[in-house]
Amino acid sequence: MSVAELVPSWKGMPSPFGRTLEGHSLRGRSYRLRGEAEGLALSQIAKTRGIDDLEAFTKPSLGDLPDPYELADMDLASVRLAEAIRKKQSILVFGDYDVDGAASTAVMVRFCRMAGHKADIFIPDRIEHGYGPSAKSLEACKAASYDLVIFVDCGTAAVSELGSLETDVIVVDHHQPQGALPAVHACVNPHREDDRSGFGMLCAAGVAFMLCVAARRTLRSDGYFAFEREPDLRELLDVVALATVADVVPLVGPSRLLVWAGLAVMEKQPSAGIKALMEAAGVKDITAGRIGFALGPRINAGGRVGQGSGFKGGAKGVLLLLCEDASEAAELAAELGGLNTERQIVEQEALEEAGVQAQEQVDGGARIICVYSSNWHPGIIGIVAGRLKERFGLPVLVGASDGETIKASGRSVSGFDLGSHVIEAAARGLLVAGGGHAVACGLTCLASGWEEFVSFLAERAEWDAQPVTVDCIAAADRIQLPQVAELDLLQPVGQGNPSVSCVLEGFEINDVKPFGKGHLRLLNGRRDLEVVFWRAEDDGIAFEIAQLRGRTVSVVGVPKVNEWNGRRKVSIEASDVIFR
Repeated sequence: MSVAELVPSWKGMPSPFGRTLEGHSLRGRSYRLRGEAEGLALSQIAKTRGIDDLEAFTKPSLGDLPDPYELADMDLASVRLAEAIRKKQSILVFGDYDVDGAASTAVMVRFCRMAGHKADIFIPDRIEHGYGPSAKSLEACKAASYDLVIFVDCGTAAVSELGSLETDVIVVDHHQPQGALPAVHACVNPHREDDRSGFGMLCAAGVAFMLCVAARRTLRSDGYFAFEREPDLRELLDVVALATVADVVPLVGPSRLLVWAGLAVMEKQPSAGIKALMEAAGVKDITAGRIGFALGPRINAGGRVGQGSGFKGGAKGVLLLLCEDASEAAELAAELGGLNTERQIVEQEALEEAGVQAQEQVDGGARIICVYSSNWHPGIIGIVAGRLKERFGLPVLVGASDGETIKASGRSVSGFDLGSHVIEAAARGLLVAGGGHAVACGLTCLASGWEEFVSFLAERAEWDAQPVTVDCIAAADRIQLPQVAELDLLQPVGQGNPSVSCVLEGFEINDVKPFGKGHLRLLNGRRDLEVVFWRAEDDGIAFEIAQLRGRTVSVVGVPKVNEWNGRRKVSIEASDVIFR
């Protein structure tokens, strides 16, 4: 089933067909228009994005959510979960330490509670247990002692570990399989080869929500709700929305519907944990971008620099999302805020050190950046890899070494399928373990084999650089605030439905003002217009931008409305400058 069949009002983003723009950019990138839009009019932007029915697109309905039984093994999974709830059998939900893992764990446990049952949780510790089910983590959680174990956001690749587990197992995952599936009662994963659902845009929390829909339907048909209150699954949607945005899955089809509905729940009646998280982060404007930037990292911090289940104060992210008491939730949210601050400090230190190594490799002609250190925390290497990828425009691997092994996380650029090369390297025995997809990967390599693995990647580091797509061109002397404000109707935005990007032409830079931690604000004389380069110092472009005073340039960025002290202005969140 295609995305077009799931949501008839939108077929997804079409391939760009507009012209390539002339000029050279500060970052050495080329740009092309998505279509023929020459201004910021919403109707033109929507047309170039393939949105034929703007009214239907901006006002979706949960009634368009597809049948969960389209997913392979959903019938087996829903019947087994309903049976465990009905018979009050022991259930363990085994999750992961990132936002999607925490959220999908919370979705399953809260559904069990809402259906009058309970479930235990286990979140592996990143350092002690590693990712997913391992011999050590399965022993730690006593998985074999439960009647049913549900693995969420993990399990698809754990063929040997789950094959020997002597209890009923349901896998609820969205990661790419690496060969055979585990021999379990049910493996619900839209990426398995025989799945025809077309739901590959769902994160694990989205797949878990679909399982809840199906299990509720099974319990209803069994007459179970004659004695128990039937769960209102809308109460789970704020957590599903947070996971979907934070996991950067495409916001098309059912994932967009779930985020749209979840944002509405956040605004009107959020769960205790989400409400406390928003208050601790100072979030008042409920948008996908805002919750991804402000809320996601706080839950992630619990797994990046915090600890897992079995440790005192561990698994804070899941505990917050499960919390029903407001005062307890506020305390947990504050603790996660502290961990996030710690994460930011550790991340910045690693970014600076990794940046030096990366620059040396780039100066030496490297086409792929591969850096590691024993000083870096394994929980922040993915973030650092992403930042370096944006700075240098190259695929990046960042590793944390314990002396014997290097655990690395990778981020790639368009055109270079990093995940497939990592999977190939693992199959050739160059890695202890490894997997991923086109733009991201994770791996473990023996320290003694690192150089051989890096050479393997370097030999394959060839790709055709693709122009960066922008939605339109806008003139700096004509851009107006109402026009920019209207673009919010395209919310929720994110992967697959990105924020509207434009090339702002004819911007005369009268002044460049630094602010905050390495940010720059560019002014041109209009009081209702500014250009902002976030993290310009970290990206290594602050000096070059400061030299542009007095010049007229084209700015690549995302137009937004900035409101401060009752005043509103157009703020271009810039990423590059084009010289013509």
